[in-house]
Amino acid sequence: MMNKIVKILIVVAVVGLVGVIIYFGFRFFFGGQTVTAPDGTEITSISELIAKPTAITADFVFDYWINKKTSETYYLAEDGQIYKVLANKGNENISSQTVGDLSGLKPSPDGSRALVSFGYPQNPVFAIFDIAGKSWQSLPAGTTAAAWDPKSSNRLAYLRDAGTGSRLMLITLNDQKSTEVQRLSQKDL
Repeated sequence: MMNKIVKILIVVAVVGLVGVIIYFGFRFFFGGQTVTAPDGTEITSISELIAKPTAITADFVFDYWINKKTSETYYLAEDGQIYKVLANKGNENISSQTVGDLSGLKPSPDGSRALVSFGYPQNPVFAIFDIAGKSWQSLPAGTTAAAWDPKSSNRLAYLRDAGTGSRLMLITLNDQKSTEVQRLSQKDL
C-alpha cells in the first residue's frame, strides 16, 4: 500500500515538474521578453525584428563594421568616405577622403580600426583608418595582401613584393615598426 502511494507521488511530482519546465520554456523562447531597438521601438518577438529591417543610410554602402568598444556602427561608402551611424538615424562623415576601386574592408578585432584595400588590380594600395584619430595610415608600397593579428588591433601582417620574391612582414601600428618574418621566392612555392 505504501509503495503505491510513493509511486503516485513520484509520478505527480514528475508531471508537475515537466509542466513547469514547459511553461517557463515557452515564455522564455516565445514571448514575455521585450527588446528596445536603436530607434526606440519595443520589439517583443524575433519575427518583429526580422520583419522590420531599418535602413541606416540612403547612401550606397561598400561595407560596414561595428566598434566593439563603443557599439557604434561605421560604414565605408562606395566613394571611400567613412561615416559613423548616429542614434537619431543620421550619419556623421568622419573621413571625407575619397578613393576609387575599393576592393576590401577588414575591421580590426575590436573594430577601432579598419584595413581598406583599393586600386586593385592595377595598383593595389592598403591603408588603415583609425576611428579615434580619424586618420589614414598607408602600408608600405608593394604590399599585395594584409590581415589583422586576431588578438590585437595594433598589429597586422602583410605580404610585400620584393621583386624576385615576397616578404611576409609584421607591423606594429603604434610605433610603425615592421619586422620581416619570412622571405618567399618562386622556387619555394
